[in-house]
Amino acid sequence: MSGSSGFFAKNQASLGTLAGLVVALALVYFFVLGNSNSSYPSKMWFYDVGEKSLIKMSSDTLPPVTLSNGNRAVHAYVIECSSGNTEPQVAYVRKHSDAAVEAMKDIKKTGGPASEEQIRVLTAPESEVVASLAMLEAGEWVSLESSEGQAVMTDAAKNACGGGEFAYTIP
Repeated sequence: MSGSSGFFAKNQASLGTLAGLVVALALVYFFVLGNSNSSYPSKMWFYDVGEKSLIKMSSDTLPPVTLSNGNRAVHAYVIECSSGNTEPQVAYVRKHSDAAVEAMKDIKKTGGPASEEQIRVLTAPESEVVASLAMLEAGEWVSLESSEGQAVMTDAAKNACGGGEFAYTIP
């Protein structure tokens, strides 16, 4: 047993790099190359930041995106509460960094594989960020991977439904 734990201790940096590579390749597959799966929705909710309204866009759109009206749109996670206000409402929004969007577009255009630089960009904590609508209004975004980001995703939906049950919706 001590031999294997010694191996892990000596190669901790290499194992961390390998784990990052696996995550990056999964991101590339699911977000760029894996959109041909027929069970994947063809449309998703987006939030027009200027109009403060929900819009439907193709599921292969990489947020943020500039709309024809000049406004920016970000991916919206929309919920319906099981009781009380049952109208669809935005729980939180998500976007990629501009560098991550460019990396994903380049990988899709060339058909992959991702370069080391693209992997670094796609696995950086700031490559994907989330915000509640109140945070969005204040221009505050937090890393999806951070504890703050996880709290935004779980708390926003719970708070919107008064702590009751809810379901995410797709257009």
